[in-house]
Amino acid sequence: MANSKTWLYAAGIIVIVVVAWYVMTPPSEPETEGIKILLAYDVGGRGDLSFCDAGYIGTKRAEQDFGIEFDQITPLSLAELEDTLRTVSQSGDYDLIVCLGFYWADAINIVALEFPDMYYVGIDCYIGDKENVLGIGYREQEGCALAGLVAGLLTDTNNVGIVLGAEIPVLWKFEIGYKFGVDYANNLTGKGVTVQYHYTGYFDRPDLGRDSAIAMIDQGADMIFVAAGETGLGGLDAIAERGSPNELPFLIGVDANQDWVHPGQIFTSVRKGIDVGVYYGIQQFVEGTFEGGLLIWGIEEGGIFLSDLNDLNEWLADSEQAAVIESTTGMTIDEVRDAIVAMWDTWEVVDGYDVWAIANDLEDAIVNGDIVVPEPWTQAEIDFWRSRYG
Repeated sequence: MANSKTWLYAAGIIVIVVVAWYVMTPPSEPETEGIKILLAYDVGGRGDLSFCDAGYIGTKRAEQDFGIEFDQITPLSLAELEDTLRTVSQSGDYDLIVCLGFYWADAINIVALEFPDMYYVGIDCYIGDKENVLGIGYREQEGCALAGLVAGLLTDTNNVGIVLGAEIPVLWKFEIGYKFGVDYANNLTGKGVTVQYHYTGYFDRPDLGRDSAIAMIDQGADMIFVAAGETGLGGLDAIAERGSPNELPFLIGVDANQDWVHPGQIFTSVRKGIDVGVYYGIQQFVEGTFEGGLLIWGIEEGGIFLSDLNDLNEWLADSEQAAVIESTTGMTIDEVRDAIVAMWDTWEVVDGYDVWAIANDLEDAIVNGDIVVPEPWTQAEIDFWRSRYG
């Protein structure tokens, strides 16, 4: 299975090389002396094993490759984002501020005008009209469609779910992308899979994520996608209460590689190149090639993909991550890897359908433009797609 799954994502890895190989390769003689960066987390901060932790990993790689220094802050509430950004911008302590999360966009829009000599990178911030701001967004719906397809193929109960954080446009893309993938599987198999979905309203409430996932399992869902930041950790933990390794129900992780959190029970993760985006923005600043604008990365650019063996090995090989993984799971790195690969081997073919080959076909169709996954941004658009997919 490991070889076939690696082969399946070979095309995706080649695409990632277009962005990540160049992005992750430091300049030969970077001028980094005295450069100091601030990493501003989304509410909830580090420890989510997802969005914020991926941003930290990208910054740590930049620190190692470029010799920059960085500090970290976590806002206590959404209400303080603008004042916090203004305070750190005027402090004179930082050359570049990297903000993680959609909620920072309004603050950046205002504060970046007040400090035109300060540079900002906004991950999930759709800002494209300021010379001192690089916004990086993602076509999350593409990766979520792959997750929905996998869920639709694996389910035995024909009942799957998705646990979400706050109901914001970025999360609408997760919801509809996932439902699109399930619908794609239904059209292929005729199974008639239905989707439960629930917005918990928070990104920092693991208890709500756990309750939502447990409720879905109790209502028959045997594949659940958890897309809710730190709230999602509770959803992931639900599988330890109600499942067993290598058996349905399975969960699907998000943003970072979360396959290891409960080895053999989290089937894959919708990887979002947050670490790559953070690294890219820092690299541009270090090299003196920083340009404001908006970049949108999807499958084609290597910004969105399903986790695979290569991605898993990268996460397991990072010494800092490895320490977290071993302390969290109580397993050695080799045991974690073996449990995940055993799950992939067992579930490679389901009811005669080669899960990863079919996912690869959908991925290719998206990259080639033969299939366009819906991308709702307005209430009217989300209402339309919900009327179609439920």
